Amino acid sequence: MQYVLNPPVVIGNPFGGKILTINSLELASILLDFSPCLADEGKATLTLILLDPVSGYNVNLHYQQDPTALDFWNTISTDITQRVFQKLIADGKLPPGALS
Repeated sequence: MQYVLNPPVVIGNPFGGKILTINSLELASILLDFSPCLADEGKATLTLILLDPVSGYNVNLHYQQDPTALDFWNTISTDITQRVFQKLIADGKLPPGALS
């Protein structure tokens, strides 16, 4: 899935380097840390890397110990957790057990 920029964003190098026109971004990486030391305080850390599929230019976004990151996790956690455990079980990465 791509996020199409409208209008495209032009990124230039102030020292005369290559100028890029970014038309779209894709989600390349997501890291969510909701470990107890953060969640107990109502926070989480969310790091995202968005990538221009043409040039490879990436945008790093970081929510450091942010309550909205924990809220985001809470809205998607059940579905993602189930899918992760289903994959681990199907791939034989976990011993027999059940989700509860």
